[in-house]
Amino acid sequence: MSILVGAVAVYLYTISTPIKVDAERAAVSFIANDPSSTEPTTIKIKGTLYRPLFKQHKFIGTITIDGFEFTKTNPTFDLFVNQRDGGINMGVLAYYLSKKPHTINYSGFMYFDKDFEMINIASEASWRGGTEPGNLFIVTAENYEQAIQVQNQMREQFNDDKSFVP
Repeated sequence: MSILVGAVAVYLYTISTPIKVDAERAAVSFIANDPSSTEPTTIKIKGTLYRPLFKQHKFIGTITIDGFEFTKTNPTFDLFVNQRDGGINMGVLAYYLSKKPHTINYSGFMYFDKDFEMINIASEASWRGGTEPGNLFIVTAENYEQAIQVQNQMREQFNDDKSFVP
């Protein structure tokens, strides 16, 4: 019995312990359904992922994306995990102006696993600075084909076609 209690205590401690994150991931950005729009980038994540037992999980830190200057010049809002399923977390990634009033100037959905190995950011094409319509995706992968595979794997793990984008 004491072994079971000890194992449960270790599990509860492990799951509720904040995880320091300092990661850099190769990624690509692309406009939905347009492989020719694919551009390489890098996602850098630095901060802490809090996973309290029976409470909402959140990431506090910075998420910067090469080629998207606003991610480097504007602070990142705390990323609250709104939904979790199959080891995939989903929250709203938002950047705000550092000057008052602190208005949100860029936002999108971010899906990620606990190690930030698989990341899918869904936003508007305007993140690239143009006026082109459509959805922009930034996904951990080396090319468009791998990005689609990562999205499909994450969608399958997330197990909720209504909430996963695309």
